[in-house]
Amino acid sequence: MHASRPLVLILLSLTAGVMMTGCAAPPPKPAPAPVIVPATPDQAADAQKLLQTLKPGARVGHISAVDASNGIAVVFGIPIGEVHLGDSIQFVDGNLTPITSGTVKSADTVNPDYPFLIVHFEPVLTGRSPAKGDLAAYLPR
Repeated sequence: MHASRPLVLILLSLTAGVMMTGCAAPPPKPAPAPVIVPATPDQAADAQKLLQTLKPGARVGHISAVDASNGIAVVFGIPIGEVHLGDSIQFVDGNLTPITSGTVKSADTVNPDYPFLIVHFEPVLTGRSPAKGDLAAYLPR
């Protein structure tokens, strides 16, 4: 009879433990990563037209690669002869919603058919970082 008493106490404490943990709310699920939809050629053309009306000489390119951990974006489509080191580039999505801005760090002309800009951007603390397919807008000084 003495051996059954500890067994009953163990079973009671296990049952109480299961009941208490069963009532706890499950941990919240992490928010899903935003779906990044690349800008279409029509959106890029529309952005170019709009920016030209606001600021003559404005240019719209697209991001072809991003290293978000180092804050580097590769931008094609902006004539590199019109941009200077240190100029500002604004990153937007296909709906022209601002993402962040960056600074031109270098231009690559190794292949004259495909010149591109290297743009450094600050890490984005809210929202999302620029991504492949987003637009890059250059507004001359």
